[in-house]
Amino acid sequence: MYDDVHAGPGFDPEPVPDPGGALPRGVLTPALRRIEPWLPTRAARGWFALFLLLALVHLVAQLVVPGGWDVAHVTQWVLMPPLAAALWTATAPPRPRLVQLAVVALLCSWAGDTVPSFVPGDAAFPAMMGVFLCAQLVYVAAFWPYRDRSVLRRARGVVALYAVVYLAVVVGASQGLPPGPAAVVMVVGLVVYGAALVTMAVLATGVDRLAAAGGAVFLVSDGLIGLAQGLPETVDALPPGGHAFLVMLTYVVAQTLLAAGVRRRSVAGQRVGGRG
Repeated sequence: MYDDVHAGPGFDPEPVPDPGGALPRGVLTPALRRIEPWLPTRAARGWFALFLLLALVHLVAQLVVPGGWDVAHVTQWVLMPPLAAALWTATAPPRPRLVQLAVVALLCSWAGDTVPSFVPGDAAFPAMMGVFLCAQLVYVAAFWPYRDRSVLRRARGVVALYAVVYLAVVVGASQGLPPGPAAVVMVVGLVVYGAALVTMAVLATGVDRLAAAGGAVFLVSDGLIGLAQGLPETVDALPPGGHAFLVMLTYVVAQTLLAAGVRRRSVAGQRVGGRG
């Protein structure tokens, strides 16, 4: 160990970088300054990096090996827990109700990504819709305290636009259903799920601009799923895996924006002494 006796006039106390191309200190500082406000802890950054890696692998797999019990399925099953963990570890205790419910919604989405793969036949789609209905209802509960800031109070004309999207999704997804009691049940399910989805998207506008964007992109993602139900020939015309790629890309973007919006709103609420 060096001491003052060994420290001559030309002594440099800074350690020499390790050989082999190690980056000098400070190279990543600008990037970290942008990341740290969103992911202030090492755990949050680690979880989010894992989420991005899994999302990238999943999206590539959708195009390269579409269908079957493959990388695309397995990575979809594990996508949402790292994002939920990133949001959880990016916020300090006591975590506000908004964060707690958003994490629950992400975990419900995880169940929605996983359960249908183990449900046989035509029951897979209703199972997925039922679990994601739970996710949307939890998001609605999380965003409800911010309704006075949303377009419900500030721009009711925009609500009409959301209503048009809702009708388009429900009607479009209902087109390919064969007549019969099962179709009636499916239409009722679409009506209920669509109402919860649009309510979530509308209320998200009161949380944060990022959350508002996330809610809107979620509408696009589920609209693409509805397109496959109502106009399967349009989906079949796409390259193999193309439809699933678009659905999952918009889904990943939507959930990321919702989590980022929740994180930013919770920090703003803590700064003013609110519950977030």
